Amino acid sequence: MEVTPIYNWEGHLISYQQGNKFVPIADDNQEYQIIKEAIKNGTCIVKEPIIEEVTKTYDRKKNWSGYRWHGIFVPIDENNYLYQIIDKAIKDNICIVNEPEEEHNATGSKIKTIIFCVLFDQPWHRVEDFYEGKMPYRSNPKAQYVDYNFRLINLPINEKLNAANFLFEYYEIAKEKFPIEISMKIGMLELEVPVKYLLKLFRTEKELLEENTANIIEDILKQNLKEFGRKESEGANILVLIQYAKSYLENFIMELGNRIIEAYAGEYRELPIGYINKWKIHEKTFVINKFDDGTYDFGTFGLSERVTPKLSGKWQQNFSFLQVAQPEAYLKSSQNNALRRVRMLVDSGFHMEGFCLLNAFLEVNVEDAICECIKADKETEDIIRRKDHKILLEVLEEIGKSAKDNSFYSEEYLAKIEKAKEIYKHRNAYVHALELPEKEKTLSLKQRRVLESLMYEFMDEWESRPWYESQERLASGNDASAISIIQKFITEWRQKKVRNSENC
Repeated sequence: MEVTPIYNWEGHLISYQQGNKFVPIADDNQEYQIIKEAIKNGTCIVKEPIIEEVTKTYDRKKNWSGYRWHGIFVPIDENNYLYQIIDKAIKDNICIVNEPEEEHNATGSKIKTIIFCVLFDQPWHRVEDFYEGKMPYRSNPKAQYVDYNFRLINLPINEKLNAANFLFEYYEIAKEKFPIEISMKIGMLELEVPVKYLLKLFRTEKELLEENTANIIEDILKQNLKEFGRKESEGANILVLIQYAKSYLENFIMELGNRIIEAYAGEYRELPIGYINKWKIHEKTFVINKFDDGTYDFGTFGLSERVTPKLSGKWQQNFSFLQVAQPEAYLKSSQNNALRRVRMLVDSGFHMEGFCLLNAFLEVNVEDAICECIKADKETEDIIRRKDHKILLEVLEEIGKSAKDNSFYSEEYLAKIEKAKEIYKHRNAYVHALELPEKEKTLSLKQRRVLESLMYEFMDEWESRPWYESQERLASGNDASAISIIQKFITEWRQKKVRNSENC
C-alpha cells in the first residue's frame, strides 16, 4: 500500500491520497483506520507530496507573506510542516519559485454588482421575457431592511426554440406535418447584490451558515487575513468576498429567492416554479459580475452534481414499482406512499404540510405497533386508537425506559420519541391555529432547518431504519415488559372511566 499525506494551509494532516481516492482523517472512518494500522506495522509506504513549483505571496504592504501552492496559501512559519516541505524543496533545487503576475484590467472598470442566476427546469408562467422588482431583506430582526433588485426571466428571450423539432428528429417525422410551434423556455431568477453590501452581508450571514460551510468560510477568512496582513476587524478583502459570495450568501439566496417565488405564486395563483435549497445553489446557480461600465463577465464558476445512479434500459418491476401498481397486494403501501410524499413536500418547500403528513404517519405507526404488541381485541384496539397521540408516545417512552435489554430500545429510540412529541406539538399549532414555529408570520430558512432536523430521522430512507426496526420489534409481541406496560395502561384507563361514570 502507498499513500500521500494531504496537509491544509496550516500544515496539519487532514487526509491521505490513495490512488485517485482521498481518505479523510477521522476516527470513525474505517479506511483511515486501515491506513493507520498499515503505517504502524510497516506495510504502508508514506510518500510526502512532491512540490515542483510555488508562487510567492505578498501582503498589502508588499512584504513577503508566504507561498501559494495548488491554490493553497502557505504562510512563512518554521513550525508549519507544509512550509518546511516547500522550504526544503526550494533549497534542494527541486522547486521553482515564481513571482506573482501583476493584476491587469484592460478596461480599468471595477465590479459593481454580483448577480446570482438561479435556473429552473420550467418557465415562469405569464412572464413575457422578464419581470422585475425589489424585495426587502434583513439577516436578523435587529437589522434594517435593504431592498434588493430581482428579475424573473424566461430564456431564450430572442431565439425561440421549438420543442416539436426535437420530437420529430427523434422519431424521424417530417416537420411540415405538424406546423404548430411548442416554444421552449427556461425560467431564471436574478438576484442582484451591490459589492458595497458584501462585507456587511458577510458578517451577518456567516452566523446563519450550516456548521460545515461555516468552518470552510472561516478557514478561508483566516488564510486571507494572514496572507494580506489584515486585522480581523477589517474583514477579508473585497476580491475574496466576491470570489466566495455564493458560499457565504447561501442562506441569502435561499431566503430571498424563495420569498420571491412564494410572492409570485400567491399573486398570480400559479404553482411555484420550484424551491431553492442548497442543492439548487450547488447545481443550477451561476454568478455573473456586473462592472461599473455596464459590461458583464462570469464570476466564480463551480457547479456540482449529486452522485446518483444513471438509469437506462428496461425498468424492472421491483418493490417500489409494484407497491404503486398493485397496492392491494402490500399491507403497508399507503404508509410507504405517505412517507414518500413527505419527502416530496419537503423537497418542494412545503415543510409544514410535510410535517403534518409525517405526524399522521407516526400516529398510525405508533398505534399499529402498540395494538399488534398486545394482539389487541376490537374493544382494546378502539381504546388505543381513540387516545391522544401524545399519551401513546408517553407509553412508548415508558417501554423504552423500562427495557432490561438496552439493545432492544436504545437511547436513540428515546431521543426519537422526544422528536415525535415535538413534531406533534408543532403540527397541532399549525393545524388548529395556522401557527408557525416561534409564532412567526412566515417560515424562515432557519425554521425550515429546525423542521428538517426533527423530520430527518423519520423520513430519510437510511436514518429512519432504526426507528422502524424498533417499532417492528415492539409489534412482534416478544417483549413481556412492553406487553405489561400497555396492559397496565389499558386497565388504568378502564378503571378511570368506571370511576367517572359512577361519579356522574
